[in-house]
Amino acid sequence: MRPLTALFCAAILSTASATASPVKSEATQQLEFGVRMALMGSWREAAFRFEKSVRIDPNNPAAHNNLGVAMESIWEFEKALAAYKRALELAPDNPRIRENLDRLQAYLETRVRPQRPPPAQASPGAEPGKPPQDGGRPRGSPGGGP
Repeated sequence: MRPLTALFCAAILSTASATASPVKSEATQQLEFGVRMALMGSWREAAFRFEKSVRIDPNNPAAHNNLGVAMESIWEFEKALAAYKRALELAPDNPRIRENLDRLQAYLETRVRPQRPPPAQASPGAEPGKPPQDGGRPRGSPGGGP
């Protein structure tokens, strides 16, 4: 099992809620089925089940967290971020949810961090530190002069 998949599975299993009732609610059934699908590597099916669980029980932080894990695994990062944030709103003291959110935010920051543009090339014979007289366009290009 890949380390990332193991991390996701650990995140899912640690936040899955168990009920003492012998008859499980539809939301719990969907949540548990989603966990089984995630463990099998069927992340799209897992995401579908977690979404159903969230629609049925929108105040379940485990369902939102698991939805975030599944969305992250299928590269739906914005949806994953929203799911983790909602899970954290519902369970602000849950360290696993906080870890998931922080990890994804850190990844997204490094992934989309703008790169510094390369320094402008000076024209032959131009003085260092002075802008080129022709606007920096190559000669012969549209608007570039003779």
